[in-house]
Amino acid sequence: MERNGHTRILDSNRVVARNENNEPEFLIALLEDITERRQLSSDLENTKKFLEMIIDNVPIALDVKRVSDGQYLFVNRSAEKIFNREREAVIGCNLSAVTFPFPTYGVIVPRLFTICSFQRASTAEFWINEEGLRMLGRGTAVH
Repeated sequence: MERNGHTRILDSNRVVARNENNEPEFLIALLEDITERRQLSSDLENTKKFLEMIIDNVPIALDVKRVSDGQYLFVNRSAEKIFNREREAVIGCNLSAVTFPFPTYGVIVPRLFTICSFQRASTAEFWINEEGLRMLGRGTAVH
């Protein structure tokens, strides 16, 4: 449909009204102009893709975890390098479920989490040095 020389997008809903004998009497149609809603939806999707591209390509490791269970919801490319895993292997796992190729990780991390829990810290951040690689592990202590 066109209005003022511009094409408009319409959404239509139709219902058949019936009489007491269940015979069709007439058709009720509701037309709604959804042009602006469709444009806003498209703009939002483009903005989302742009921000995802920026976040995915920053040279800093970024991850998003769910507070309730610590599962990773998002991992960018830099974080993939630190985890030494593709994001598909990390997303849906928590820190303890992600296996690192360092034998000392299994000893250091539980001890640090225990110390942080004892001190009632909300977040523990620490470096693990092994073969010249630095890794930042984060975990939330239970209060």
